[in-house]
Amino acid sequence: MVAGLSPGQDAAEQRRSAQQARLDLGQYLAGLIEEHRHHPGDDILSAWITDEGPEGRMSLVELITTAVLLLIAGHETTVNLITNGMLTLLRRPEALDRLGDAPHTAPETVEELLRFEPPVHDRQVAGTAQDRARPVVAQSWSAPGCR
Repeated sequence: MVAGLSPGQDAAEQRRSAQQARLDLGQYLAGLIEEHRHHPGDDILSAWITDEGPEGRMSLVELITTAVLLLIAGHETTVNLITNGMLTLLRRPEALDRLGDAPHTAPETVEELLRFEPPVHDRQVAGTAQDRARPVVAQSWSAPGCR
């Protein structure tokens, strides 16, 4: 997904690389979805494929876009949890030592790190408080001067 971010590429090549990366990811996910259609498992992708929601089953495009959203959101929050957690433990060597002496407490440590330094935070958007659990979708048409 970062294929289009190389500072050495010209803008047209960056757009082409980014587009190709999106196509490659879409094709990979389409193949994975097809595999899960034929061999469903006990996983979220299989659940999405087989779910008969109020409007019927999700289309292939809906499945792919939802999977991409989950992949990106999951990656972002996981990276932030790991880095914030490591920084917190490194700043508190006694806590890191306790974890090293009792590795079986890792699940509780992760829960405490999530409480103490969550990977996402509440925020303000245009002066309105937004809960971290609620998504914010930016629309280009809503930006000033884009009407």
